[in-house]
Formats: sequence, C-alpha cells, structure tokens
Amino acid sequence: MISAVTPVRVSPGGPTIATEEDREMGFMDDRFEHAVDAMGRMARTAMLPWGGAEACLDAYEAAIRAATDAQLNVARVISVEPIRSFVASCADLTRDIGAAHLSSARWILDV
Repeated sequence: MISAVTPVRVSPGGPTIATEEDREMGFMDDRFEHAVDAMGRMARTAMLPWGGAEACLDAYEAAIRAATDAQLNVARVISVEPIRSFVASCADLTRDIGAAHLSSARWILDV
C-alpha cells in the first residue's frame, strides 16, 4: 500500500513509487515548464503593438549596447586610472547583466 507521503511517479503503465533520482527536482518540472510557457505567451501577446517580442528584444539589446558604449566612452575620457577602471567595470557589468536578461527573455519568449 502506498502511503499519502510516498512520492509517486506516473508513467504510461500507471503510477509507480518514485525512485531516489525522481525525488530530486530536475532542472524543469512540468509545472515550471507550463508556467514559463504561459508567461511567454502572455508576454508575446503584450508586445504585439510594438512589433512583437523579437523587435522589443532587439531594441533592448541596442539600448544595452548604447549604454555600454557610452560608459566606455566616458571611461576613455577620464585620465585618473582608478576612476577609469571603475567606469569601465561598470560598462562590463551593464553588458553582462544585459546579456543575462536577454538570454532569459529569449528563452522565455522562445525568440
């Protein structure tokens, strides 16, 4: 008899008791995947008036590139080395955070 607290895995042949491997949460379970798909559909629908998800993400990527280029231009003008390095590091941080955002958004939006 299966108790109420025993994890159960449903397979094509019917429910079976979950193995140790099944108890560990994989990268994406069905509920998470369903939620990501639903968010992606809603976001793609919301972005239609602005040219769709791909156009919005391309514009966001261009804005990140422009902000990074502006920060690097400011860093080139500064003659004090510690400040120049700090501003250049901020530009690198802006680029890296933007790349992470874009990667996640492209994955969620399936673009």
